[in-house]
Amino acid sequence: MSVTGEGSGSEGRMVLLTAQIGSRNNGLSTEGSDSDLMVFVAPTFRDLFATKRHTAHTMDGDLDISEYDIRRLPELVRKANPAFLEVMFSDHRVADTAAAPYVRAMMDMRDRVAAMNLPVMWDSGLGIHHQKMAKAVRPTPDSQHLFDSYGYNTKEAMRAMRVLRVLSRFAESGFSDYGGSMRADLAEREYLLSIRDGGMGWGEFQEAVSAQLAETERWRDAYKGRPFDHEADERMEALAMDAVASVLEVPVPGGALRCSREGRTWRRSRRGSAPSARPRPASGALPVRLPRPRGLPGGQRLRLLRRDVRQLRPL
Repeated sequence: MSVTGEGSGSEGRMVLLTAQIGSRNNGLSTEGSDSDLMVFVAPTFRDLFATKRHTAHTMDGDLDISEYDIRRLPELVRKANPAFLEVMFSDHRVADTAAAPYVRAMMDMRDRVAAMNLPVMWDSGLGIHHQKMAKAVRPTPDSQHLFDSYGYNTKEAMRAMRVLRVLSRFAESGFSDYGGSMRADLAEREYLLSIRDGGMGWGEFQEAVSAQLAETERWRDAYKGRPFDHEADERMEALAMDAVASVLEVPVPGGALRCSREGRTWRRSRRGSAPSARPRPASGALPVRLPRPRGLPGGQRLRLLRRDVRQLRPL
């Protein structure tokens, strides 16, 4: 798969966006660090027909490539997972395709998208922290050498510490600078890499991470009290829709493609989570209103309505 040229993804899917993520993007890379790429591709007609949202993962030497359908980008950032929010703040390339204006517009929303779902960001960040702490004391064949040298998995310990510090830094910025919060400056880089390189014993690290957790917990109410930004979510969904329509050259009744909330309605799920989309007729296509016969028995009226529906034809 080509990710540096115009190229294509797996099975010939058109690459729309390539983003550098991981240590090479967040300021924590060292000599020998892998290069992690996240690639977003346009769906094929077969994907649409099969209601498939493509996902693939490949390794090519020190190049780690995760590939996703562009329709998944709004869904992934809605979940506020740091790995996917990082895409919005990455060294990225938008491929020169018909979808480019819509993909760029999505990336231009980065600051608003980062603060779109703060309650879920809080839960996700704390969940990742606890997962990394559990891995820090659980040896595996790949991490046994760290246990032999330092008594614990220092790489996972560094990640457990980092996610707490990113949450705190983002809150301190007034939830306005996620890019600066997730990217380590020189002092932050030195501190976090000292953990990774075994500069703290396990006991010392436990004290440090407990103090950082207490500091981060001060921001719980600030995260939990921020409402979900439905408008930003709708905008991301509409832009993804227009990106796909432009690449597949899907005709839109009424003229140009839309980059706005126009023509969409939304409903909450039963659990009160983020909204799911339900498209209205595109601009220029009027909803059909069937005549309502009056003065007829209910059963006969229903039969007449069904007859009218059968006589409808596509515009």
